[in-house]
Amino acid sequence: MQQSLLTPPKNVPFAVRQTEGGIFITVEKDAAHHNGLSELRSIVWIRGVTVPVHIDLSSIGLLSSALIGWMFGLIHEGKLKSLSIGNANRRVLMQMQQVGLSGFVHVEASSPVIATVDATLTASP
Repeated sequence: MQQSLLTPPKNVPFAVRQTEGGIFITVEKDAAHHNGLSELRSIVWIRGVTVPVHIDLSSIGLLSSALIGWMFGLIHEGKLKSLSIGNANRRVLMQMQQVGLSGFVHVEASSPVIATVDATLTASP
């Protein structure tokens, strides 16, 4: 792998694991209520990523504005070319489309859901 192991911040509501297949982020159930999610340190660690990024939303029943902002932040800060969202329920998928996330990424209703970052994303979330 070309990239060294990333060091995500401590005291955030997600776990990060890096493998040959990319970076895997597992979001905790109470992430929407965790102060660490809205802090800059929860997204800047992803700068310079050159491998695929996968987010597991299996423990999330509904998206909050904090989670949506965090995902936009990861896309922007990491200048991600692709982001796969796995294990999202139908309500979460619908919310991703309703809040406009699908305007910046293409969301397919398959498992895992693949979101491809739109190269025109330039504004901060």
